[in-house]
Amino acid sequence: LTPASGSISSYRPRLSGRDRAMETSPAEFIDELVHRLEALPDDSSAREKMLNLSDSQDSFLSLDDGSLASTLPAIAARFAQCWPEDMALSSPGAIKLVGHARTHDKQLQKMSDKLVPKKVAERAFWRHYFSRVHALLVEAAPSPGDQLACHIDGLPKPRTAEERRFQPAAELQASGDIPRAKLLKFITECTKMVSSDESLKLATRAVAIDGADIAAVMLTAQLEFMESMGIDRRFGVAMMSPSVVE
Repeated sequence: LTPASGSISSYRPRLSGRDRAMETSPAEFIDELVHRLEALPDDSSAREKMLNLSDSQDSFLSLDDGSLASTLPAIAARFAQCWPEDMALSSPGAIKLVGHARTHDKQLQKMSDKLVPKKVAERAFWRHYFSRVHALLVEAAPSPGDQLACHIDGLPKPRTAEERRFQPAAELQASGDIPRAKLLKFITECTKMVSSDESLKLATRAVAIDGADIAAVMLTAQLEFMESMGIDRRFGVAMMSPSVVE
């Protein structure tokens, strides 16, 4: 599902439900960070920028707001969701992550001694720091979860009932697994809808009269069709996104 292509009906759905980027658990996210850091060369520019983080107390007193690496708001939002404020640092993954950081930056312990707990709690200290580490990792090489978060954040916003081509179902599924039959029905029916004469006429009219982008028009129609079948658009896109199939 990509806005540029204006098509979602050609993608094969992933039918297992746990490891989607929209549903990344804190433990999974920590493991993701560990893996990405371990794969980062010591002489990379990203590693150098990470070492510079411990030069300023600001790196440990607040979350990154997206300005560090000019990342999109969706990246900061993904971090805040996957690393909640109350997440403990006692898990094996968290211990490994903090240990990795301390091994590569000897200044971190000095900054910790200086700020914890006088100015910031230890949980917050590391959460704030790793929000910036995550931003630098995204700048260097965004993960499928990062890409999907940005992609979903850029989806067209829901239109009013009067503007919609298809009205949403009374209840929209936004978690769990979508039944195979329901997904296959969506793909089949959505393909028919996209290729119908009515869709072509509506898209042509929108382009001619409103100057709309035909891909955006078709994408909006597919998202509304998805919601008419009872699937939340953000959740549905996450379920079917090819960026998280592997």
